[in-house]
Amino acid sequence: MADNPIRPRMPWRLAAIASCLILSGCAIRGRGLEDMQIKGVIDADDKTQTVQSFEPHVLAAAQDRAWRRNDSLFLAITAGPPVELVNLPDCDDTSEKDCRSFYLAADLASRHSFLVEETFFNGSRFLLIDDRSGRKTELDGPPQFGPDDSTILVIDNDETFVKPSVQVWQRSGDAFVRVFSHDNAVGVSASLEAWDADGIHLALSSADAFDEDGRHWTGTITRNGAAWHFDESAAPAQ
Repeated sequence: MADNPIRPRMPWRLAAIASCLILSGCAIRGRGLEDMQIKGVIDADDKTQTVQSFEPHVLAAAQDRAWRRNDSLFLAITAGPPVELVNLPDCDDTSEKDCRSFYLAADLASRHSFLVEETFFNGSRFLLIDDRSGRKTELDGPPQFGPDDSTILVIDNDETFVKPSVQVWQRSGDAFVRVFSHDNAVGVSASLEAWDADGIHLALSSADAFDEDGRHWTGTITRNGAAWHFDESAAPAQ
């Protein structure tokens, strides 16, 4: 995912999550709060800045599961010492290969995971870190969990370096492995509409400079035994 210009205002959904976390009367806890954190990251149109701004509230909710000490982010691990992720010098002051920062995007305690965004000079990725072993799974976008948490969907709509894609990952021990990937055409964006027994239902869209409303159609990822398939309805003509 490519980096974006820093914007001074936090999107309203993340602002609402932050308010929820710091107000003692917030009724959302556990799995509901985890899903809300993930949804906020997915909806944010400026992920690097919003995750960095939102991290203090995620850390506050995580309590002793995660903490920051200056440039180091610490994640408590059941089977050993905390995982330490160290921010390197600011991207404006160092070379591309040396620049990286880590921000806690979501504390997924009920899923035995932490979601961390790792940012670089020219982009970012997400790390899904197991809270028992510390093992990291590198993802091109934030995970969206299926009904049983053993399968996740990753949507990467950034086409700066590669085609936009939708990916399915399955849990394997203390990590996730990619079992399916479909590249969308350049200019096509995807979003999750529903996930049920019939498959993973996606909303697809494409817009250009001459069509602000764009074109909209649907796609579905289904599984037949060990094989995964992607089918989409015909895209409206331009």
